[in-house]
Amino acid sequence: MAIVTVFKNQHGNVNVALKSGAVVPFISGKFWTEKAALAAELMQAAEEGEFGIYVDSNEHEIDTEFASPMDQLKKKFREEHLAELAAQGKLVDGGTYDGGGTQALQASAASTTDIVGAETLTAEQQATKDAQLEALKLGADQSPLAKLNALKQAQ
Repeated sequence: MAIVTVFKNQHGNVNVALKSGAVVPFISGKFWTEKAALAAELMQAAEEGEFGIYVDSNEHEIDTEFASPMDQLKKKFREEHLAELAAQGKLVDGGTYDGGGTQALQASAASTTDIVGAETLTAEQQATKDAQLEALKLGADQSPLAKLNALKQAQ
């Protein structure tokens, strides 16, 4: 999740022993590190042209989150897809889902009086509310199908 310098080696897959004694493995001719001291030594070697090390002007930095070629392709495809959806006006923020469940249903049923007002609930609305709350209490340990049947019977 950090932006680091990518060092390349003209010899491809090779291990390079630096002056400090550190051995740097270039895989597919590339190497990156988050260690500042090692990066500084590699930069010095690249500037002096030692051991075939250089910094490519086309690819001089990389995000460590997308370090592998597959991660880079995924990022590219994701960005292209999101741009395409945005251009078509189909990019929709779906929001978040908190799980809801019976607590949300109970809160919704309990808040009916707040929304509608206790005095304006019809007898049918009150009966439905009571039936739903009772079915939830009775069906707490039942399967979803049993809960559905309990709701149907309560109506």
